[in-house]
Amino acid sequence: MKEARECDIAEVLEFLKNNIADSIYMYIDIKKYGLSNPNMAVWIDRDQKNNQLKAVVMKYYDSMQIFSDSSDWNTEWLREKMLKEDVSMVSGREDLIQELAAVLGSRYNSAFGMVYQLKSYRQFDGLEEVEHATLEDMEEIARLICTDEAFQVNYQVKKLEQQLRERMSSGMGRSVVIRKNGRIIAHIATYAEFENIVVTSGLIVHPDYRKGSYGFIIESFLVNELLQESKDVYTFILDPKRAALMNAMGADLCGRYGKLTLNK
Repeated sequence: MKEARECDIAEVLEFLKNNIADSIYMYIDIKKYGLSNPNMAVWIDRDQKNNQLKAVVMKYYDSMQIFSDSSDWNTEWLREKMLKEDVSMVSGREDLIQELAAVLGSRYNSAFGMVYQLKSYRQFDGLEEVEHATLEDMEEIARLICTDEAFQVNYQVKKLEQQLRERMSSGMGRSVVIRKNGRIIAHIATYAEFENIVVTSGLIVHPDYRKGSYGFIIESFLVNELLQESKDVYTFILDPKRAALMNAMGADLCGRYGKLTLNK
């Protein structure tokens, strides 16, 4: 593996776009930032016989994304890089993460899920309660997200706030919220957004309000807004109940992914 150069970027993007469901975040971030973002680094690996790309690794803040279309990618290099830089999370196609998990041992915990493309979403009553968040809301949103155990594994409040701010400021993301008594009690966002490709994430409702339908309401608002803008909307699912909902709504299962999180 070697660090990518500017002259490699066009080839990297074509390689990833041909496998978009397995490399959405990487494609969007590299297409948007190139190599100019100081919080991001990109490495590539080539086949020695034909010099064709066979693997791409991207580090963004303290997490990594990987994609390879080869069975002969360099797991040992990535293992050493993760340990050296104390990476908190790495994600990629399910089989790649399974291979990596086998050489990392117990230092990282593994989880596996599905990638769906949403092409419709039922509209619910109560959409008028949803509003677009501003930069001033990012700290409160980050704190709400980090109250959930599933998100606590991957994020710390300050780092998450910084990422949310950066994505909103650069046009790479938007957040929508519902407030009750002046407090944000529900949130969802686009964690990656560029051209016509969007990934939604960060769906959370405060525990005191989970008996209502706020999760459906806020997700319906955002997804329908994106579809009206002719976006291709993707989401990553770990929870089987969420996957069942996606299936019931007719969403397309377009990939399977895995992630490894640092065992703290």
